[in-house]
Amino acid sequence: ETYDRQLEDVFAVQDEISRSIVDALKLKLVNEAVAVVAPPTKNLEAYTTYLKGRFHFHKFTEAGLRKALDLFQNALLQDPGFARAYAGIADAWSDLADDWVSPDDAYPRAKAAAERALQRDPGLSDAMISIGKVLCWHEWKFDEGVRQVERAVALSPNDAEARWVLGTALPLVGRLQEGIASIRRALELDPDNVDALTALGAVYRDTGRWEQAAETLERAMALDPDSSQLLEDYGEFLARTGRLEKLLEVTSRGYAVDPFLAPLVEVYTVALI
Repeated sequence: ETYDRQLEDVFAVQDEISRSIVDALKLKLVNEAVAVVAPPTKNLEAYTTYLKGRFHFHKFTEAGLRKALDLFQNALLQDPGFARAYAGIADAWSDLADDWVSPDDAYPRAKAAAERALQRDPGLSDAMISIGKVLCWHEWKFDEGVRQVERAVALSPNDAEARWVLGTALPLVGRLQEGIASIRRALELDPDNVDALTALGAVYRDTGRWEQAAETLERAMALDPDSSQLLEDYGEFLARTGRLEKLLEVTSRGYAVDPFLAPLVEVYTVALI
């Protein structure tokens, strides 16, 4: 079908299209009065502000993440009960942590925002993913973190973010092969997901699968040569495999992207020794 509508109420359009799909598949709704697509907010301005926040969030730069944080907070001013905006704040603080903000400052903020999101929407997988990141990456509560992200995957099995985060968590509880499979599933869902490629390349590197690590990390570099996390992980791979000329190139690139990428200097020094 073709749908030509004004977007004054995008949620009504979503529901109309969903009902057409249900009708085409000859499914019977238990309650015809219930919306097929539950709107995340009744405030269209808040939703638009949230989407702008996600746009800047996906730039994965400090400026982009801070702009996203401002937009998510503005969305909450427009709708104080908007759970996804809280989840967006949690995501932004999680990504600002380590590289640009002290972990002890950023991760607790991320967890607090995610918990507020779950208070408003207990089934919001985005918030569960954020809490899982904090538990695994900062608090080292690996079992609890895995449970949170597994719950998110159960709720949103086609969410590439949930899949790759689970893939980074499972090796921490001794489930390496399941972790690799989860990241690979994320890449099936989103082949150009740089986070998933970086995570998979790091797993290959840490398990001595050098050819696979090189292929995966170089594929990620081609997609996002300015990712500080990727530059750090790729630099460590080059150091471990003794590729000093390439490492110097990557180190120089790292300084151009972020002068505070100290880990690149460390791995380069280790390689020279």
